[in-house]
Amino acid sequence: LNHILSMIETKDLRAQSGLVYCNAKKDVAWLGEQLRKAGHSAAEFHADISQKEEVLRKWSIGETPIIVATG
Repeated sequence: LNHILSMIETKDLRAQSGLVYCNAKKDVAWLGEQLRKAGHSAAEFHADISQKEEVLRKWSIGETPIIVATG
């Protein structure tokens, strides 16, 4: 978590979008929550997410610049 937050904040990536891949759905949920707690707009994306199209739409227009997904 600290490494990801450091990359976002020290490289001033707040104005950009990106994907963060995790190995397990539980890690996706945890990391998404931690990023939001740190003040970042992040959404989870994995096989059990029912609103995949909405998550991708918000990501594509920059509303949710970070997607945390299973690989």
